[in-house]
Amino acid sequence: MEKGKQRRAVLVGCNYLNTKNELHGCINDVVAMKEVLIKRFRFESSGIELLTDAPRPGSNLAMHQWTWNQDSIYETWTPI
Repeated sequence: MEKGKQRRAVLVGCNYLNTKNELHGCINDVVAMKEVLIKRFRFESSGIELLTDAPRPGSNLAMHQWTWNQDSIYETWTPI
């Protein structure tokens, strides 16, 4: 590797959850490949970007719904 140059990698792992083409293990594969690049090929961790479709903290959808029932009482539910 020439001095002053940094190697970079973009690793993409998509499991396509909840689709008819759902896959299993793609995210695990890119995490393992990142370790190979670091340990075997001496990539810097900062030079590797992982792109996955894994849920991330804070990415949950919050939903709020008001309903009117037969007893004339408002009810609400919020799945998280």
